[in-house]
Amino acid sequence: MNFTQISHFITLARCLNFTEAAKQLYIAQSALSRKISALEDELGFKLFVRTNKATALTQAGKCMLKGFEHIMEDFEDTLREARQLDRYSTNRLIVGVLEMQSTNYGLYNVISMFSEDHKGFSVEVTVLGYRELRSGLQNGDLDIAITAGFELSTLTGVCSKPLCVLDNYLVVPSDHPGATLESPTLSDFSDLPFLCLNDSESPALDSLISETFKATAANMERKRFPKYRDLLMALESGQGVFGLNSSSLLSNSGSLRFIKVPEIENGVLVAAYSSRNTNPAIPLFMELIP
Repeated sequence: MNFTQISHFITLARCLNFTEAAKQLYIAQSALSRKISALEDELGFKLFVRTNKATALTQAGKCMLKGFEHIMEDFEDTLREARQLDRYSTNRLIVGVLEMQSTNYGLYNVISMFSEDHKGFSVEVTVLGYRELRSGLQNGDLDIAITAGFELSTLTGVCSKPLCVLDNYLVVPSDHPGATLESPTLSDFSDLPFLCLNDSESPALDSLISETFKATAANMERKRFPKYRDLLMALESGQGVFGLNSSSLLSNSGSLRFIKVPEIENGVLVAAYSSRNTNPAIPLFMELIP
């Protein structure tokens, strides 16, 4: 038995749906079934009752879920503390930024000032998706995450500081008739799907898009993607429309137009960190943000 098996069991036990659990774990449903069967064989008893209509935990499965959750919580706390101690001893600060996002909103200047003022520390920048930024803050992989302000609505124990306000645009194919209108609205592009992430990748963004649709007359099909990079590739290839800010690297694409529509409001980019993270470089970095 290993932590991967335990993690797979917990995911399935919480949603009680093999298809949904496999999707969350990014593995095939058949692979998840084999892993659960192997775990049951190793334990010597059934964890789930499976029928054509539903999946349910056995009494033994409920007991194991409670115990495994405590084990994983203790392990994650210990691992997070060990990572922070390692970075403390090696004077490193790990900063995560959203993929396909330029640093011309001021982050580059903050990193330069930090490196100049604190020469004993090194700053390592890693590029991640929404879900990876959130989990990185929580599990200690990241010291600081540069992300959209709305992402923090689903997190607890996270502190933040506004980095800048970003102009948000509706990004559309440059050859679409609506791209040349003087005062376009979202409805002018209702013949195209609105590209979205799976709600597990960014529940907050999914909620924000739903609220936008409810508040407007736009009636658009949604096309979902598991990863942010997949969505951006589809956007650049003309498969639909999406909201992006002016610092997106796609702003230089000749096949796209960034246009202002009243339904897409401006957003706030924040520098966020976990209140449990004890890396001494964090307050030094945050105080440089104007």
